[in-house]
Amino acid sequence: MAAPPEVNNKNLTGKYIMNKTLSDDSDDILKLQGVSWFKRRAISMFTLTLGVKHYTDEAGNEHIDVEQTLSGGIKGTNEDRTLDWEERGEIDDVFGAVIGQSKKVKAEEVEDEFLKSGWTEDAVKDGLVLAVDWSDTPKSGMDWRAEMV
Repeated sequence: MAAPPEVNNKNLTGKYIMNKTLSDDSDDILKLQGVSWFKRRAISMFTLTLGVKHYTDEAGNEHIDVEQTLSGGIKGTNEDRTLDWEERGEIDDVFGAVIGQSKKVKAEEVEDEFLKSGWTEDAVKDGLVLAVDWSDTPKSGMDWRAEMV
């Protein structure tokens, strides 16, 4: 099933429900990121729903705000991104102290071959959203980095 035409890189606003049959098991990656066994078990038992609001503020800054909810209405960490490549820190319910930055990029600016390939023509034309997060090691005691497109 394809996304409706109004959902694209210019407007990601919508409600998204994780389909675990299409995803790899997240246990190993969560373990590497220091997530406890108890939290990993809980994550595996619930379905994640993302409420996404994509907008541009009065100053012209593009934002993607994500509200996470687990099945049963259990609230997760909100993930509010401003696409200006400024570093911002937060305390995440799952990952602890993290730092992240986000921006729109052209596909050829993405360094990882896997992340830069397979995009539709309109996504390449409108720019991809690059988000990089890493552990705030002095606060979390962990050392990891995640790059997402």
